[in-house]
Amino acid sequence: MEQFTAEEATRVAGAVRNRRAELRLSLAAVAEVGGTSDQTLMAVEKGEKLSYRPGSIAAVEVGLGLAKGSIREIAEGATLDEVQYVDLRTEAGERLRQEVLTTDFLTTAAGELTASAAAISKSLGDLGASVSHIAAEPGLDPRYRTILALAVEGLIETIQDLSKDLRKSLNNLNHQMAAVTPSSGAEVDLADHQGE
Repeated sequence: MEQFTAEEATRVAGAVRNRRAELRLSLAAVAEVGGTSDQTLMAVEKGEKLSYRPGSIAAVEVGLGLAKGSIREIAEGATLDEVQYVDLRTEAGERLRQEVLTTDFLTTAAGELTASAAAISKSLGDLGASVSHIAAEPGLDPRYRTILALAVEGLIETIQDLSKDLRKSLNNLNHQMAAVTPSSGAEVDLADHQGE
């Protein structure tokens, strides 16, 4: 997460508004070029939030033609005159834009995979509780208990396989994110989200 103090957020808000006015661009135009939402850009311009997900601030930088890390420099006291600019019409500018878009996509995908893995884990727990409840029913024909046990065993194996596949996908995604932004700190640990 990109974190700001209230003072830093105010400083960044003013600089972002000023840069956008200097470029004579609408919120929508800056957001589109950077690959972020109007709402994110508006929140930055108002200094409303003190933390942003990985890639959001970089997307604002791209949309405004600011070099990577410029908003952090501004937050720490630099002025717009003291930061570097990137011409997005150049090959290097386009590479920076694509890096930000890729990072944002990968971060979103990692979050979705993590949520899916947590849902599978919860479903597995719910299934186990339901089976235990049904199997404990007095008067249940022993044949049905056996059929139920075999069916549940098959379902549990399938869910465990899906969970393993999700873990592999998340691991691959983390490697891709590290390759795109080695210092982003955006890696997602599935273990942190189990049981959610």
